[in-house]
Amino acid sequence: MLLFEYFAANFFIGNQYTFTGADGKVLTGFAAAYASGAPLGDIAKILGDTLLNGNGFILQIVMAGTVVMALIGTGLSSLSTGVRISYAMGQDRELPIVFGFLHGKFNTPHIAIYFLTALSAAIGAFAVQSVDNVTIVTLISNIGTFMFYGLTCGVTFIASLEHLLEGEEGFIRTNVIPLLGLILNLIMVCGIFYYGLNGAGTAKLTQWQLLEYL
Repeated sequence: MLLFEYFAANFFIGNQYTFTGADGKVLTGFAAAYASGAPLGDIAKILGDTLLNGNGFILQIVMAGTVVMALIGTGLSSLSTGVRISYAMGQDRELPIVFGFLHGKFNTPHIAIYFLTALSAAIGAFAVQSVDNVTIVTLISNIGTFMFYGLTCGVTFIASLEHLLEGEEGFIRTNVIPLLGLILNLIMVCGIFYYGLNGAGTAKLTQWQLLEYL
């Protein structure tokens, strides 16, 4: 399925995809996609106009709405996970004990919710200042994700070697998959820095700014 999507996207970004620049020059293909502010929106409009009797703009709105809903759902899911982890760490005294408090009426870890909501708002306020800031926040998020999953795989692999996974059987599930997960996540973290530091212009500068924040 992914291969089909890949070849379909490359097939679409051909001479049939055009974009008129500010200077009046008509661009096609990947040059048009690069110059456009929203190539996916352009593709949706072209498909909608062609297949839905000229209703490309409506298709654009529908797709944009689904993206917004997906972002809201992802944000709430991530916040919920962070709150649960913060609450557990507060209970274990790995974080200040206030993170382990529960609301007297609703029985929810309200301190963790308030803190992570404020932190998310602060990060969002920083990100919207410029495109470079958005890139930095995105890269930090990706690096954190890869490191977290990599550490999880590493801990699972070590636990299997120490025979701490009681009741778990299967060499592939308890050894091969965690080891591959650890290796692949490390490769992806290294890839972020490699391609960023070997890039040019703004991309390379943003990568150095990322290292400063880390």
